[in-house]
Amino acid sequence: MTIVVPVIRDPDRLRRCLFLAIDVAHQDEVAVDLVLVLDGASDDVHHFVTSDVAGATVLSWPERRGFAAGLNAGFRVAATQYVAVLQDDVEVQPGWLRSTLKTAHHYPRAAAIGSLVLWPDRTVQTAGAVIGGDGFTVPPWFGDPPGRESFVDVRTVDYVSASTILVRREAWAAVGGFDEDLYPGIYVDADFCTALWNSGWQVLCDPASVIIHTRSGSTPSSLKAIVWPANRTRFMAKWSAFVSDRQLRPSISMTADEIAQEVRRARSWLDSPPPTTIRTNLGPPVESPVDVYVRRERDLLRKHVAQLQAELDAQGSPTR
Repeated sequence: MTIVVPVIRDPDRLRRCLFLAIDVAHQDEVAVDLVLVLDGASDDVHHFVTSDVAGATVLSWPERRGFAAGLNAGFRVAATQYVAVLQDDVEVQPGWLRSTLKTAHHYPRAAAIGSLVLWPDRTVQTAGAVIGGDGFTVPPWFGDPPGRESFVDVRTVDYVSASTILVRREAWAAVGGFDEDLYPGIYVDADFCTALWNSGWQVLCDPASVIIHTRSGSTPSSLKAIVWPANRTRFMAKWSAFVSDRQLRPSISMTADEIAQEVRRARSWLDSPPPTTIRTNLGPPVESPVDVYVRRERDLLRKHVAQLQAELDAQGSPTR
C-alpha cells in the first residue's frame, strides 16, 4: 500500500512522523510505498528529505497548492489499491495499518476508514464525526469526550479526520478526488467523505487503529476566520440536498438529544445506507495549471490582509 504525507514545514516533526510510521508498518507486516508531497515546503524540509529519507517518491513545487491538491498529486502516482493519508503531526500506534486493512477487507464498500484519534495526553480527540444540516460538524458525543474504552466497535460516521485516512484508490477516482477549491484545507475531509457516501460507498471509524495527533496550529486564527466560513459555504453549495434532513443548529448549540439523534442516524448507515446519486462522469482529477494555484493563494492573501486592516481600523489609530 501507499502512504501519502503532505509537508510544508518543520523537518523534526516530519522525521518523527515518518520513522514511526515506517516502523509500525514493519511491525504490522505491511509493505508500504512512501510519497512525500512538498507543498511550497521550507528549505530545511527539502534538505531533510534529500539527505535523510531514502526510497520515497518526492513531489515538490515552490508555490502553495493546498492540502487537497497535495493529496490528489500523491494519489495520482500511487500504484496500490489502498492509500493512507498521513499528516506530519501524527504519531501512529502499533496496529494502525493492520487494523484498518483488516476492516477494509471485511467491509468491501468501505472507501475511507479513519482511526481513533487521541490527544498527546491520551484522551480522545475524535472518533469520526457527524455533519448537521447546515454543514456544521460535531463529534459523536455531548460535552467532554468519553474514555477511550467507550470506542470498541467499527462504526459508520459522516466523516473521519484527514489526520489519517485509509482510502481505496478506486473510490478516490470514482468521486473525482479531493476538492482543491477548498483551499487551503478546511472541510477537505468532510467534503470527500460526503462525496463517498453520496456515491454509494461507506465511511468507517475503526477504534482498534489508534493515532496520536498534536494539531500543530500552523494556520493563524485570523486566517481560519476567513477560510472556515468560505469553505463551509462551498460545502453546502454542493451537499445541501444530501444533508437537508439533519439538525440545522451549529454544534455549539446542539443538545445532547440532538447529537445522539445524528449519531444514531450515522451509525444506522452500516446496514441501511442513505440514497445515493452515483456520478459516473468523474474520474481522477487532472493536475491544474500553476496559475490556478497561484491565483488561489493570491485571493486568499488579499482577503486576509483586508480582514487584518479592518481589525486595525476598528481598533483606531495608535497614539504615539
